[in-house]
Amino acid sequence: MGDTTALVREQVLAGRPITHGVARGIAHVDIPLATLLAEAATASTDPHEEISRLDRAIVLVEQHLAEHIREFHAPQDPDLAQVLAAQRLILNDQHFFASIRARVQDQQQRAERAVEEAFCAAADRLAATRDIYLRARAEDLRDVCQAIVRALVRGENAFRPMAVPGRDVVFVTQQLHVSSVLRALRAGAKAYVTTSDAIASHGAILLRAAGIPSVGNLKLTDQELHDGTELLVDATRGEVVVAPGPASLRRLARRSIDADAQRSEE
Repeated sequence: MGDTTALVREQVLAGRPITHGVARGIAHVDIPLATLLAEAATASTDPHEEISRLDRAIVLVEQHLAEHIREFHAPQDPDLAQVLAAQRLILNDQHFFASIRARVQDQQQRAERAVEEAFCAAADRLAATRDIYLRARAEDLRDVCQAIVRALVRGENAFRPMAVPGRDVVFVTQQLHVSSVLRALRAGAKAYVTTSDAIASHGAILLRAAGIPSVGNLKLTDQELHDGTELLVDATRGEVVVAPGPASLRRLARRSIDADAQRSEE
């Protein structure tokens, strides 16, 4: 998935439905962890300064989480309250973060690298189990990891809401993370599509609660989705149409009319 506008011909990408529905908009491609890490400076620096950077980043993530709780009225929404509680438990795990600070101090690691290695190792252990619950919690760990790395790399600008004035947006990402879903909802995204197959994750629960059309386990193969590419999301079928032509747009219009009629009958 790229970050520049490209001229592409219509192509249908297959995935798995998360939340049914149809939507049309332009792609907004989320920034993957690898890109954030590539933005980080590579030169070694003072461990004390790196630990201070880490502590500041954790505070930024906690503040960002608190904003989501206020904005989406989490205490009144049991699904969202459960999800955000899980995030807070991770951020409040003092033993785990002490081990990350030890990596920085003893191994002279950059804070970004120490966070990425510690979180990914813990997430991989959970993902390797056969327990669906534990595998879903691995996504929570990866989510918090990416949020902290984002805060380390971009500081106060890390969590500014995306804005595409006057255009409907389809949020495109490699993750099915809570923070990604909340950023998409906060920006008023019309649909959410992801290559992740973690359809039992907390992020998927939020998408179902929000009711916006969403597709997971998207098969991109050699096709890249770029910012600004027009997308038609048919989440009922688990399909994403890239650069939809007239026939696909007519099908969208028919399905929207049928959906409106069905809702009026209910």
